[in-house]
Amino acid sequence: YEIGSKNEFLDRALRLNVTGFYYDYTDLQVFRITADGPLTDNAASSTIYGAEIETNYMVSNKLTLEASAGYLDATYDEYPVGQDNYAGNRLNYSPEWTKSVAATYVTPIADDADLIARIDWSYRSEIDFDRANGDFDKQDAYGIVNARIRYDTDNWFFEIFGKNLAGTEYYTGQLINPAFACGCRTVNIGNPRTYGVNFGARY
Repeated sequence: YEIGSKNEFLDRALRLNVTGFYYDYTDLQVFRITADGPLTDNAASSTIYGAEIETNYMVSNKLTLEASAGYLDATYDEYPVGQDNYAGNRLNYSPEWTKSVAATYVTPIADDADLIARIDWSYRSEIDFDRANGDFDKQDAYGIVNARIRYDTDNWFFEIFGKNLAGTEYYTGQLINPAFACGCRTVNIGNPRTYGVNFGARY
């Protein structure tokens, strides 16, 4: 079930969207590692609910501010595996909070060209990689800062960008290997601090 509202205020300069949702899953498909190898099975029931809010405010014809936030309560109602039951644990890869803010500034510098500067920050609270929600199988909360400056014309653009400017170290995924093999973890590491340029043409 989902309900929401989309709104505009201040002569359409301010946009505010709000959404609430509730999901009731049965036979939830879950990927897990077993002694016989990887397995996806209809293993669990789950209740998920939350809310999202996003806003966009045109402060002027040059400056636009954006912000969003999301809350998620996602837990297993029943998840029996052998003698264990993971009822009450959070779903894998389900952050309780997500947030973001951004600012974009546009300056006309020619009849057909703009200089566009943008900076944004996104945040993700702690997530669990494993159904057991063990301390070893978590990603702590982290934030990422990106920025870019673009010279934009009707026919082409040139852009200088920086991603993850704070050099935050984080994992985007983790595979729980069987304990009998090594008791270790295979992880996907998030992109480090990155700089670059983009060029594009429009036809």
